[in-house]
Amino acid sequence: MACGWAFELGYWHGYPAGRPSAFHIPAIRRSVCTSKCTIEVPFVNDNRISLCDRDACTGCEACKSICPENCISMLPDREGFLYPEIDEAKCIRCERCRKICPVLSSGPSAFERKESPKTYACWINDDLIRFQSSSGGVFSAIALQVLDSGGIVFGASYDESMHLRHMSVESRNELDLLRRSKYVQSELGDAFRQAKDCLHRGRRVFFVGAPCQIAGLNAYLGADNQNLLTADFICHGVPSPGVFSEYVKYIEGVYGRRLKEINFRDKRRGWPNSLFAIAKFDTGEEVMLSGRKNSFRYGFCTNLLLRKSCYNCAFKKLPRWGDFTIGDFAIVQDKYSNDAHKGISCLLLNSPRGEGYVELLKDRTFFFEETLAEAERGNRHLRHSASTPAGREKFFEDFNTVPFACLTERYLTPPLLARIRGFIKCHLNLQTVLFIQKVTRWKNTG
Repeated sequence: MACGWAFELGYWHGYPAGRPSAFHIPAIRRSVCTSKCTIEVPFVNDNRISLCDRDACTGCEACKSICPENCISMLPDREGFLYPEIDEAKCIRCERCRKICPVLSSGPSAFERKESPKTYACWINDDLIRFQSSSGGVFSAIALQVLDSGGIVFGASYDESMHLRHMSVESRNELDLLRRSKYVQSELGDAFRQAKDCLHRGRRVFFVGAPCQIAGLNAYLGADNQNLLTADFICHGVPSPGVFSEYVKYIEGVYGRRLKEINFRDKRRGWPNSLFAIAKFDTGEEVMLSGRKNSFRYGFCTNLLLRKSCYNCAFKKLPRWGDFTIGDFAIVQDKYSNDAHKGISCLLLNSPRGEGYVELLKDRTFFFEETLAEAERGNRHLRHSASTPAGREKFFEDFNTVPFACLTERYLTPPLLARIRGFIKCHLNLQTVLFIQKVTRWKNTG
């Protein structure tokens, strides 16, 4: 630790865990303050790059992708989120990382976007794909059109270690890897660079991600491209990959098997009741997760596990960053009650390219025009950030020292009444669930 003289002289920057980060990137040389004491302190050169405030950083990886010297790495902090860190010895001070940071820029000015986009309730006309999707399957409808035209699709998928990473697919058979809500922040890796390379070779690219990730891609590319299609989703917030990794270990320990996939929005009890998770193991066995075993989803829904930037998100606004915005449209399910239990997607057409592309989807998708106000009424996170829960700081203080099973008991267990309701819903068949929902709607309207 630096002495009082180092603080007074302004040489100490209080790096977390004693490690400099990309948010304070001075040219550092380790030296000794021999005039006052012999404690080693970091001396600072004024020639330094400052990216956005740490609490505002979304981890979009645009800075890492643009660096010509490959000197920026994404490393986890104590909460398990990735942040950029620069290899000072390789940095050439070009400041490209700062210039393209979407948090520091004014928005998608190089990309034509609409303040009041056309809004649709929609679903794919393939019932199997719709069932395999978290909502109405409109992502798959767009992706299939791109793949059928020889294009490539980028989205998030679990790898063999259950880490969520962005990857590309080029065939229908691979597309299922990218379906369904994952509820954890994905690592982008080289996805931006790969997408840019495909565009340069004249290929159609469909890239899907969180709003901050699409903003990062747009900033990285710098200019629009007629072969690029992007979709952001209506984002509640991104939970910690580090916490998810511990949750995976916890589930594997409980069942004694290696986890292959988690579906947080399983529809076997109908779409409105898709509030429990299905764990798929390498043995082929599937197990329903509810109560304490579904603790990660509970932490997500209560905002406890979200990245700090999610509590004051710069990207939950209109105009959006993607050509499309995709989400749930549960609020209109009474209008389409015959099909509501299968899932309904909300689709915003944010650009002329998005509007034009929808015309190609009408053979495989049902579209019903709705209002933007209706979409906002059912999806407050189109414009509003998640609120910060009171126990967040205490949770992450304990995260690195307390076993995950204990964290579940202390912070991630739903109240008793919620657990009872969840247990009942998990063990009712679909017909019973639909009957109860029908009676409930009848009482509410009566």
